[in-house]
Amino acid sequence: YNADLLAPHERAAGSAVYVLGYRVAYLGGATLALLLADHIAWHAIYLVMALLMIVGVVATLAAEEPEAPAHAPRTLASAVIEPFTELARRLGARRTALVLAFAALYEFGYFFAQTLLIPFFRAQGFSNTDIAEVYKAVGLGGLALGGLLAGGLVARFGLRRMLVGFAALAALTHLLY
Repeated sequence: YNADLLAPHERAAGSAVYVLGYRVAYLGGATLALLLADHIAWHAIYLVMALLMIVGVVATLAAEEPEAPAHAPRTLASAVIEPFTELARRLGARRTALVLAFAALYEFGYFFAQTLLIPFFRAQGFSNTDIAEVYKAVGLGGLALGGLLAGGLVARFGLRRMLVGFAALAALTHLLY
C-alpha cells in the first residue's frame, strides 16, 4: 500500500511512519493488556483487544485507494511467481537465496527475544503492572525516537546501508540481556 500510494522519494519516511505506527499500537496494546492482567481475567482482556481491532478495520476502509498501476498483474502467477523468477534471473540463485534469507531472518532475533522477555521479568518477581509501566513505557519512547530517526537516516544514507547497519546494531543490543 505504501509503495503504491507514495512517490519513490517519500517511501523511506512513509515506511518509518508505518513501522512507528504499528509498533506504537503493538506496545500500547501490550501495555494495556499487562495493566489489565493484574485486575481482570484474560478472556476479558482478549475481548478488549479484539474490540480495539475495529480501529484498524475502520482505518483500512476509510483509507484512500491508490491509483491502479499501468500494468497490473492479471493472474496469481504474474503477481507472485514472475517477480520471484525475475529476481532470480537478475541476482542469480546464490544472491537470491541470500536476499530472501536476509528478509526472512532480519528481525528474527528481536521477535525471539520479545517472546522471552515477559516470562523473564515475571521470574524476577515483577508484576504485570510493573512490566507495563516501566518496560513498555520506556520501549514506547525508544520506538518513537528510533522510528523517526531511522526514517531520516534512510532518506540520507540509503536503504541498503541502513538495513545492514540497523541489523548489526539490533544484534548487538541483544547482548545487553
